[in-house]
Order: sequence, then structure tokens, then C-alpha cells
Amino acid sequence: MKTFVEKVNLFYRKAYDKFPHIEPILVISLSMLLVLGIILSIKGISTDDNTTFTNNVAEDLFYKAEYDKAVEEYKNLQKEEDWPIWNVKIAEIYSIKGEYERSNTLLKESIVKRDRIIKEKGIEKYKEKDVELINEVVFTFLMNNEKEEALGLGESHLHDYLNNKQMIKTMVAVYIANNKVDKAEKLINDYLINNTTAFDYALASEMYMSMGKVTKGIDILKKAWDLDKNELEIYNAMSQIQEIDKKNLLDKLNLLSKENLNEDFYKVFMAEIYSTDKDSIIKAEKILDDLNDKENINVRLLEIEIYNKANRDKEAEEIIKEIVNQDKDSYLAKNLLAWDALWKKDYDSALDFAKKCIVKNSNCARAYGVLVPQILVEKGDTKIAEPFFRTAIKKEPFNYNMINKLGEYYGRKAIDIEKAKKVYNLVMNIGRDDSEAFYNLSKLYMIDKKPKEAIKNAKEAIKNNEDVSKYYRLLGALYLEQGLYEDGIEETRTAYLINENDILALNNAACYYFAITGEIERGMENMKEAYDSLSKISDLDVKKALTENYNKAKSIYDNYQNGKESYIRIADFTLFY
Repeated sequence: MKTFVEKVNLFYRKAYDKFPHIEPILVISLSMLLVLGIILSIKGISTDDNTTFTNNVAEDLFYKAEYDKAVEEYKNLQKEEDWPIWNVKIAEIYSIKGEYERSNTLLKESIVKRDRIIKEKGIEKYKEKDVELINEVVFTFLMNNEKEEALGLGESHLHDYLNNKQMIKTMVAVYIANNKVDKAEKLINDYLINNTTAFDYALASEMYMSMGKVTKGIDILKKAWDLDKNELEIYNAMSQIQEIDKKNLLDKLNLLSKENLNEDFYKVFMAEIYSTDKDSIIKAEKILDDLNDKENINVRLLEIEIYNKANRDKEAEEIIKEIVNQDKDSYLAKNLLAWDALWKKDYDSALDFAKKCIVKNSNCARAYGVLVPQILVEKGDTKIAEPFFRTAIKKEPFNYNMINKLGEYYGRKAIDIEKAKKVYNLVMNIGRDDSEAFYNLSKLYMIDKKPKEAIKNAKEAIKNNEDVSKYYRLLGALYLEQGLYEDGIEETRTAYLINENDILALNNAACYYFAITGEIERGMENMKEAYDSLSKISDLDVKKALTENYNKAKSIYDNYQNGKESYIRIADFTLFY
């Protein structure tokens, strides 16, 4: 039997005898195939179990958070090219590392070099490259808190790139950060003149909401819904927008829903808001049952979210399978499979599907800023989540919810307090006195053992939004820790009055009764009620601490019942913020 090689050789000889000019054609064709194979392996566009979505070695190292190695690779790339885009990438890494002066210097040098090249060779050849470079520099200046630099550079080039969606998104954030909200609004209005798809309206809705234009944001998102109920960006917008001010948003949507009884849009939006909280999931389920049209993709996604939160796993999985089977190779299919694997704690599969999702749609900020980081953090690869957050913010710089998530990551997971503070200050620039940023800053100052600053920021959170129980709970806990017991219990009671499901406020009140007033029976009643509601809490650390508090309280209560006294201090218990 002839070997495979011999067969190929025989075929080649016969072909050559018949077509003597075939040899150079074969050589060239095989060479091209070989080069294509190398390019595909380098660019990482495969979709096997080792899916990658990066364009070069430097970018691959960046997403592994191997920043120093990435810088060296970018330097090598810059040596081969005059256009300074790779130096801009290096400046971004310096920014992430907190080396802001170094970053700013390199950004300015890059712009000088860019200007020289454009002057010598003209703009036409570089137009596509130029909009990328200008946008990246403006964005990094903004992240470095160089708001005026970002504004000056962005405005000087904005007229050249008014049709570039990424530039529009970046400049909206820059205008808001520089307190030029009117200019930001005009930019969005002008954008909608030439961009009128459902996707464009949904994106504009998010930008309006980020400026506090809630009513306008709802109206614009409704236009997107009317144009195409199956546009995925509508669901993305709803899930982002609802984090801004739930109570205000729900009040407006409830009123609009009553005025438009046969309109599903407002109901779907309300259900999405209710679905984010286990305490209100029943309301979301009821709205879902009352919808007229349950077949559009955004309603199906809402069903999955509600069923997942309500522990109706089989029903959620059935819908996922149904959607995936319609188009297994789509972005949505990969996205849903990633979430499904994450819920099942199959982190490797989740990450691979998430990467495939990014390959399908590299502009989806939520894939970078929500999906991938959650997988990595749960998997234990906390450090690697950082560059994904950064890319998500670059995709949507106006989205201060996304920036807040980066701050929470630094504050809770990566434990880099200084970076977290800087991020929250940026949130307040873009979010305009955002209450959640003040709340998170307060917790950071508490960790940093700066109680005065912590109390100051907790008060600012309440000042900006008086309807959130956890802000009062935080302030109450801070007062209790500082020995300001009357103020502490007053704020704690306010937290519970606002939200009777706030079992952490119940815990804090119980600690007060045990340690300060000696009302053991009252304290035990509160502690037991908190402990009995433990199933409502998903955070394992909080569950553990609350259980320990309950066991201490039970021991004290039993001693009290047996006529034994216990020496109790507030510091013996864990107070929740």
C-alpha cells in the first residue's frame, strides 16, 4: 500500500506532466495557505476550547494583566512603525498601574508625533488610524482625571469625526465630566439626526440617563422598542439604566404604564428592575404573566433572568436551549451559554464562551465589564479582571455604573484603596454627585481608618438620595463604632423603616441592644429575625458573619436566661455597612 506522501507525489507528477505551469501556482498557493494559518494563530480568531480574541502578543499579555511584559511588546511594535498608536497603548497601561504622570507625558508626546506625521503626509492616509488614536488619548486623559486636557483635545478633533460612534460616546463623558451637560445633550441630539436605528436610540437612551435625563431616556428607549422589539441593545440599556435611580425610575414607569395599559414596554422595563432584587422577584414574575407579547427576544431574556433569580432553573435552561438552537453561532447564543456555565460554576466553559462572545461582538461593554470579570473573580483569577473592566469603560466611558463596578472591584476584591478612591472621584465627575460613589467612598475611608471622612461621605450619599436604606445603615454603623450610640441607633432605625427587608440593619440594632442598652430579649428578637432570613443573602462572607453574630447572641441570651451575666462590647459583634 502506498503511503499518503507517495500518493500525493504521484498525483503531483501526473498533474505536472499534463499542466507544466502548475508548479509555481502550487508553490504560491501553498505559501499563502501557510501564511494564512500563521496569521490566524497569531490573531487568535479560532473558536476552539482555547479561544482568544486578541490581535497580538502585547494585547494578549495585557489581558493577562502582565503589564510590564505587555509594555515591552508594545515597544517592539512601536519600533517597527512611525504612527504612535503603540505608545498610546503603553500610556494606558501606565494609567492602569497608577503611574499618571508617566502616562500623561507619553500621551502628549504621542500627540506631538501624530501632528508631525499629519503635517508631513496629510490626513487622508491616516484617517481611520487617527480617530482610534485621538479617541484613545482623550479617554486615557479622562481616566487620569485630566478633564481639561481631554476636553481640549477632544473638541479640537470632534468636527472631523462626528460620525464615529466611539468618539461620540467618549466626548459625551468628557462633556459631563467638565460640567458641560448642554454640549453633551446637543452631541447626542445631533447623533440621532443621522443614526436612527433601534440600536442607536437605545445607546442614546443610556447616554441621556447618564446625565440624569430620566424622562428623555425613557422616551428615547421607547422609540427603540417601537422600531425593533428584538434589538438586544434595548435589554442592555434597561439593565444599565435601572442601576441609576431605581425608585425615581420605577415611579415614572409605573405612571406611564397606567397611562398606557396595553403597552408592554413600560411593564418589561419595570420587571427588569424588580428582577434584580430577590425581595421583589415576585413582582417581576407577576408582570411577566401579564405581558401581551412574550415572543420577542428581550422578553425571553427577561424570563431567563427572572427564572434564574427565582430558582426556576429548569425553565431558564429550556429558554436558553431554545434561543441557542435558533442560531448556535450567534453572539447571543455564546453570551447565554457563558452565563449558563457561570451559574453552574463551570468557569472554564464560561470563560471560553465569553471569549467567543467577544469574538462575535467586540463592542459589547457588558461582556468585558460584567460577564468576564464575574467569571474571573468567582474562579479566583481576580487580578486578571482589571484589564477587562478598563476595556468595558473604554467602550462606554459615559456609563458610570460600569466605572462604579471597577471601583467596587478595587475596593472589595483587589484591595487597592487608592485606586478605588480615584475611580469613585471619576464616577462623581461623570455621575454628577452620584450617591453610590459616596457610599462606596465612605466604606473605603472606614477600611482606611479615617472615620471622619467615612461619616462625611455617608452623609453625602444620603443627601443625594434619601430613599436608600443601606446609606443610613452605613452611617448608623459608623456612629456606633465611634461611640455615638444615640445617633447610631437613630440612623439604623431609619434604615429599617425605609426597608423592612434590611436584615443587616436588624443585625446592627440587635448588637446595639445587646451591648449598649442591655436589652437582651429585644436584642435576641432582632437577631433571630435577621438569622431566620439568612436565605435572602447571597454573599457567603456576610452569611458567615451573621451566623457568628447569632451564635454569640444565643450564648449571651442563654446565660441571661440562666441568671448569668455576660460582659458585652459592641466590638464583639460584626456591624454591617
